[in-house]
Amino acid sequence: MEVNPEGVLAETGADSHLPVIATVGGTAVLAGTGVMFALKRRRSTTAT
Repeated sequence: MEVNPEGVLAETGADSHLPVIATVGGTAVLAGTGVMFALKRRRSTTAT
């Protein structure tokens, strides 16, 4: 038995927001790391 597909695949209607979510998440991680580094550096200079 041979199947001959016709037409197009079904669309789910969902757009991929993964790149936007990944960019926002990465930016938040980098910003948090920068703040922690700055606070640590600030505390070490005031303690001496």
